[in-house]
Amino acid sequence: MAGAGAAAGKAAAAAASPGAREAGGRASAEVRFVEYVDPDVRRALTPRLARPWVAEESLRPVPPGDRALWARARALADAVPALLRAELLPEGDLLAHVRVDPFGRAQFVASTAAAKVRVAEDFAAAIVRRRPVPIEGGAVGRGAALRQGLRAALAIPLASADRKPMSLRKSVDLGDLERDAVFAIFDPPYGQGFVGGRFESLQAFGNGKVLLVAFEPIVYVARALGAIEGAGAARPAEAASEAGGGASEAAAAAYAHPKWGAPETVRKGVS
Repeated sequence: MAGAGAAAGKAAAAAASPGAREAGGRASAEVRFVEYVDPDVRRALTPRLARPWVAEESLRPVPPGDRALWARARALADAVPALLRAELLPEGDLLAHVRVDPFGRAQFVASTAAAKVRVAEDFAAAIVRRRPVPIEGGAVGRGAALRQGLRAALAIPLASADRKPMSLRKSVDLGDLERDAVFAIFDPPYGQGFVGGRFESLQAFGNGKVLLVAFEPIVYVARALGAIEGAGAARPAEAASEAGGGASEAAAAAYAHPKWGAPETVRKGVS
């Protein structure tokens, strides 16, 4: 059983696929990734939570002259304060903390006295606290600690205006795999969505040291088609056509599973 501190510092180096290129057009021979949970724990999580993060040494500043990428970087920097509480964020211009990975994706990376924080463009976040939060009370205590960790870290509303809380869809205690570990999926208050209605579920993993957060986007066409099929009706050809022949589902799958390249070598280290 690996400790929480050890899980926070695990890294993997993998050779990128031949087509992978760094922002700015430079070929990338090797991309390093960092993983914040042990392999056994990762297998119990959703793909959005379990995905590896590109290590900081493989990130680059936003290339000058790339107007589209700069616009995305500014949008991410503007969105971060709406997602995370101020005590987790550095002072000054947040845009200065946006980097680009070799696959052309913007990422916010910062370190403060409270924690190391990373936020992706899809609002997935990894928060590694400087001081672990002690957890007591077994499985019940771990679940309560995860909720408290979310309230302490996230600036987004986790309840409705009339104080209806988000509801627990699924909770998996992982204490037998890693000390104090727990994973949960939450639904927003009835009739609402997270982050201004953009997301229909919040996924979270915590162990007192590491907090991973991810969101499931609302895909209305896929949801409607699922309701039709769930009612036992045949899938209408025109509905499938409007969905782009399953394009919505494919887009959601691509959003959840970015192309990391084909790993050829893997080694563990500290990042």
